[in-house]
Amino acid sequence: MALAPAPAERLRPVRRILAAFFARRAHVAGGVLATVAGALALLSMPVLAGQALDAARTGDAALVEWCAIAFLVAAAVEGTLRWTARRLLIGESRRAEEELKRAIERHVVRLPVTTIDAARTGDLLSRMSQDVELLRFVTGPLLLYGAQALVVVPGGLVLVFRSSTAVAIGAGLLFAVMAFGLRWLAPRIERRADAAQAALAKIAEHAAERAVAIRVVQAFHRFAAEDRAMKARAADLAERGYAVAKLQSLVDLLIHVSVELVVLLGLAVGAVEVAHGRSTPGALLEYWALLGVQLGPLMTLGFVFGGLPRAFAAGRRVEEMFDWPAETIRGSVLPQGHGRLSVRDLSWSHAGGSTPVLTRVSFELEPGTTLAIVGAVGSGKSTLLDLILRLREPPPGTIFLDGADVLGIAPKALRARFAVALQDPFLFSDSIAANVRLGADDADVAAASADAGLAPDLLAMPDGLATVVGERGVTLSGGQRQRVALARALASGRPVLVLDDTMSAVDHATESRILANLRARHLADRTAVVVTHRLSAARDADRILVLDGGRVAGFGTHAELVASCPTYATTWRRQREHDALESGPEGAP
Repeated sequence: MALAPAPAERLRPVRRILAAFFARRAHVAGGVLATVAGALALLSMPVLAGQALDAARTGDAALVEWCAIAFLVAAAVEGTLRWTARRLLIGESRRAEEELKRAIERHVVRLPVTTIDAARTGDLLSRMSQDVELLRFVTGPLLLYGAQALVVVPGGLVLVFRSSTAVAIGAGLLFAVMAFGLRWLAPRIERRADAAQAALAKIAEHAAERAVAIRVVQAFHRFAAEDRAMKARAADLAERGYAVAKLQSLVDLLIHVSVELVVLLGLAVGAVEVAHGRSTPGALLEYWALLGVQLGPLMTLGFVFGGLPRAFAAGRRVEEMFDWPAETIRGSVLPQGHGRLSVRDLSWSHAGGSTPVLTRVSFELEPGTTLAIVGAVGSGKSTLLDLILRLREPPPGTIFLDGADVLGIAPKALRARFAVALQDPFLFSDSIAANVRLGADDADVAAASADAGLAPDLLAMPDGLATVVGERGVTLSGGQRQRVALARALASGRPVLVLDDTMSAVDHATESRILANLRARHLADRTAVVVTHRLSAARDADRILVLDGGRVAGFGTHAELVASCPTYATTWRRQREHDALESGPEGAP
C-alpha cells in the first residue's frame, strides 16, 4: 500500500512563496486578526436584528434603539476590518509574488547555457508569470477567505444551536458531507489542473516561437499550417480546461445543494416552532440572517477548493525550475594579471556524446597579444570560446586565466575580465547608446561606436546614438547589429577581448577599417581572442590557432602557417582567389 506523502513533502510546491509571505509576520498576523474580528462583527449583526424584531413586538423602544445603534456600529467595524484585512493580506501576497519572481529570475540567469538552450521559451515564461500568479493563491487570498469561513460557518452553527438544536445538528451533518465531498474532489482537480497548465505552457511556447520567427512564417507562407497547429494546441487546452471545469462545477453544485438543504431544513423546522410558540419571529429572522452571512463564505469555499489544486500544480512546475542545477561555483579566486590565457591539453565532449568536440587543444597567450582561431564550420571554435568563458564546464586543470584555473574562479568574476562580441549578437529593445553602454555605465559610447565602424550608419539615422532599435535589434541590418555588439565590447574596457566571428556580416572594406581601428587603439594593451572564418581578419594576429575536426592543425604566425600548415595554406589560397574574383580584373593580383 502506498504511503501518503509527509506534510513537509506535500507543502514543498508552496514553501517558497509561503516563506516570502510570512517574512513580515506582523502584517500577516494583523490581517488574520482583522479577518477574525471582522467575521465576529458580521455574526453579531443577525443576532442584533433578531433581538430588535422581538423587542419591537413587545414594544421595548429602548431596546430597539440600542440594537439599531449596535447594528450600525457592527457594520462600520466589519467594513473597516474587512478593508484592513484585504489591504494587509492581499498586499503581502503581491509582495511575496514579486519576491518569488525575482528569485526565479536570479536562478534562471545562473543556469548553464546548455540548460537554457534545452528549455522552451514559452514554457519558461509561463512558469515565471502565470504559474507564480496562481501560486499566490495559497497566501493572502487563502488566509483572507479561509479564516473568514472558519469563523463564520462554525460560529453561525453555534448561534443556530441556541435557538434550535435539531436545525444546528442537521446543518452540521450537511456541511460535514459537503466537506468530505470537497476533500474527495480536491486531488482530482489538482491532477487535471496540472495537465491544463502544461497545455497552456505549450500554447505560450508556440506563440512566442512563431512571433520571433514571423519572417520565416511569412516567407514560406505557413499561415494555414500554423493556424492548424495553434488550433490543435488550443483544442487540447480546451479539453483539459473542460475537465477541470467539470470537477469545479461539482464543487459548486455540492456547496449550493448543501446550502439549499440547510435553508429548507431551517424553514421547515423554524416555521413549525414559531407556529407552535416554541420560538419567536426574531429567532427565525436571526436564523435566516445567519444563513445569509454564511452564504458568502460558503461560496468562497468553492473558490478556495477550485484554486488550491491549481496553485499546487503551478507550484510543482515552479519547483521543477528551481531543481534545474545552477552553474557550479568553485572557490573565489581572483586572478592577478592582465589577461594571460593558457589552454592545456583540453579535450571535451557533449554530455552523452561519443565523439569529442575538442581533442588535446593547447596554447599559451601572453597579455597584450592577439590570438586568431580559424577553422571550418564545426571545427570547435565557438565551443572553445564557451569553455574559456565557462558557458560550458571545462575539465579541471585545462584552462587558466593569469595562472588560475577558471573552475576556481566564480563565473561572475571570471566573465568580468572578458569583453565579448558574438557573431549573432543580442540587442535589447532600447537605444543604440544604451546597448553599447551595457558593459560600462561610464563608457565613451561615441568613440567605441566610431572604432566599431558605426559612424557612417549613425549619420544616416535621424536620432544617431539615441535611435531605438526593435526587439533583438530587428530594425538594424546584420552588419549593424554586429558592429553595435563590437562597440559594446570595446566600450567595456575589460582586459580580454573575445570576438566570435563578429565581422562576418560586413564587407571587406568595412572590415579593414575596423581592424585598423582595433590595432591602433584597443589591442596594444589588451589580450584578444578572435574567432573568424576570414583569414584576412586573422592575418595580422600575433598567433593563429588552426582547428580541424576539434584538433590543433597548426599554431603560429600567418607566414609560418602558410609555409607549414596545409589546411591553412589551402584555405588562404582559396579565399584570395575568391576575393580576386569578387573585386574584378582591377583587383586581381
